[in-house]
Amino acid sequence: MVSKDLVLSVEGSALVDVPSPVSGYIRRSPRLDRWGTVEIYNRSSEDAELIARVRHMHPIHVQDGQKIEYGQLLGRQSNKAPPGVK
Repeated sequence: MVSKDLVLSVEGSALVDVPSPVSGYIRRSPRLDRWGTVEIYNRSSEDAELIARVRHMHPIHVQDGQKIEYGQLLGRQSNKAPPGVK
């Protein structure tokens, strides 16, 4: 897995929809939702490998278990984090 930190911007606004950097299967949980995070795995089985993690989105447009394609919109970029965390 490659880890990158970036902020998207369109015409000076950071309120943009975030495209998926890879194709795969979405995993969501309350622990991840606190950070506005989705994880993307290479397959839907229990032995799947994590291939991407995208954080700080609200709202999130994809559901747990959903198959997604490269470039598909995941959610809206935001500064979502648990209360008290900056």
